[in-house]
Amino acid sequence: MRNKGLLSATFEQSTKLVKKAEIMKYSNDLVTSMSFFKRLMLFLPILFILSLIYMIGVVLPLQIASADQTNLSMFTIRIISKIGLALSSWIEKLLILEGVLLIINLFPKANYAVQLMFGVLISIVLSLIGVLGILPLAIGLTVGAFGWIGFGLQLLVCIYLWKSLIISNIVQLKQRLYQGVPNGKDWGERLMIFIKKYGGILLLLAIVNRWTFNFGEMVKTRPDIFSFLYGWAFLLVASLMIFMMSMTLKNFVAAFYFFKYQKEYRQFFKVSNEQWYGKWRGKKMDKKKHKER
Repeated sequence: MRNKGLLSATFEQSTKLVKKAEIMKYSNDLVTSMSFFKRLMLFLPILFILSLIYMIGVVLPLQIASADQTNLSMFTIRIISKIGLALSSWIEKLLILEGVLLIINLFPKANYAVQLMFGVLISIVLSLIGVLGILPLAIGLTVGAFGWIGFGLQLLVCIYLWKSLIISNIVQLKQRLYQGVPNGKDWGERLMIFIKKYGGILLLLAIVNRWTFNFGEMVKTRPDIFSFLYGWAFLLVASLMIFMMSMTLKNFVAAFYFFKYQKEYRQFFKVSNEQWYGKWRGKKMDKKKHKER
């Protein structure tokens, strides 16, 4: 089962995941609706979100380095600025891609399966933009507060969450598709044991080191007292993103197979013309079919 891909199942195997009630309910969502006016309603809110992410992920790292007054330390500002500059080109490219997808999304699609997959792509790209946009600020605040040791500890926790929520979810989905039993040892349990044993010690060392010796750090100044609050920014943001991904993974896989085997699923689910082609086009086809009789 390990060698079988999550998106490589046959139509018969995919029916174990794809359910009509779950798939067809997305026809009422703005991004996946066959209605032009519903898709149009989504255009401005997403543009606002994209503008906000652009300000946080691209403009803020550029402007914060030249700001005269700020409550953040120069070390934190440098981290935010460097990571922001490294990711800004990727964010800008994804923003352009999302804009193109939004414009294309306004045009009618061949059928509901295509529209559904298009909506999924828009959601995925938007999520990537959000993650990359918030990373410079989150990493900068965390490293500025707890140093690289504290950031490394939070990263370990995120790796465990990724294993327990995403990787485990993928394994479960494969089990449902292929009816197999996963092979190999669960390294996530060993990682969690390590975090439970040494996590508190490492965090204490990170705090003490950041406030006293600053070994391995690029700055010798102490952080302010509020750093104990915003120092958890990376863990909070990363955990939220991982949790959201785990919640939507099954829906993405189901939408992919519905698109991949769209002809088979239309017959299997007995989808009407109105549901498949949209209200206006579906009714037109039904009238034409009725006249031919």
